[in-house]
Amino acid sequence: DPLDFESEYHDGKPVPRIILAPAPGVHWMVWRRRFMIVERRREENTGGGKQGSHSDLERERLYISILTFNRKLMMELLEEARARAYPPADRMIHVYTPGSSNYHKAWRKSQDRMPRPGGSVVLKEGIYEDLLADVKDFLGNKSWYVERGIPYRRGYLLYGPPGNGKSSTVMALASDLRMNVCVVSLGNAFLGDDELMNMMHNLPKKSILLIEDIDCVFHKRTGTGDKDNKLTFSGLLNAIDGVAAPEGHVLVMTTNHPEELDPALVRPGRCDKRIHIGNSTREQATRLFYRFFPNEYALAGNFALDIEHDKHCMAELQGHLIRHADNAIDASIFIPKHEQNGQHNGDGPISLLSGEAAS
Repeated sequence: DPLDFESEYHDGKPVPRIILAPAPGVHWMVWRRRFMIVERRREENTGGGKQGSHSDLERERLYISILTFNRKLMMELLEEARARAYPPADRMIHVYTPGSSNYHKAWRKSQDRMPRPGGSVVLKEGIYEDLLADVKDFLGNKSWYVERGIPYRRGYLLYGPPGNGKSSTVMALASDLRMNVCVVSLGNAFLGDDELMNMMHNLPKKSILLIEDIDCVFHKRTGTGDKDNKLTFSGLLNAIDGVAAPEGHVLVMTTNHPEELDPALVRPGRCDKRIHIGNSTREQATRLFYRFFPNEYALAGNFALDIEHDKHCMAELQGHLIRHADNAIDASIFIPKHEQNGQHNGDGPISLLSGEAAS
């Protein structure tokens, strides 16, 4: 399965996943009980094509032959390969954003994202698994909440320094649970109390509601200086768990500064679980290195020795490994950003994460 990136573990230590791929040359295979010949040919660039053209960049070709009188088999083989590379729509993660200032169009689908299972997320050991189990337990126990008269809602706060992938953790959850993600920016100019409540009542089915950087809109109970909308703090609380608030959804809030949040916003019932997504540990750095260089055990250890505990965000480590992806030795020598170009601010995209939970 091309979507399964998770390594196996033995005695708590990662074991590189074994991948078999045809080497350059001719290979005989069997597909649907038919003999198939696969020739993988690497060709030297002759430089005859126009610079930057497709012919100039092409370096490798794959020739496939099937021993059959049925020409449709070849198309079926190619269609099956394409289906594995590009999952059908029902396997994609749908991301929704507020529709517009039109009150009757609460959400619009902004994009479809490729699934990213939790196995692709480098977390402190057990953190993602605990979070996933908690969400699964909530989703599978509606009757338990109803029987006890407890509002059927569950809220989470992901907090920690930037550059460690709090939002990406939500995408991994949505992928493993086959859920949609509805992203709200509370700083949206049209968003007021009524609009937010309308959006809550019209959440797409099987959705995670993600409110990013909630500290940027409200400092304690007062709007921040850059707040430019009609939303009030009491309106936000009522939308989350007021009398008219809907049930059955998963709410995730993210913040870089949890100390700036009002206690009323993060009390149990609104925020049931707090999860700290912090900077890298050496153990996480080791596993991250294995993702790029699966068999380089000694170099992974050398790389981890250069990592100060809780000093470097995962975006910085990942960026370093990407820059040296073609040379494991260079990749194993880590020089902090602040020693190269000034203090690193931790911003930027990230797909591999770190984190730890806080009770």
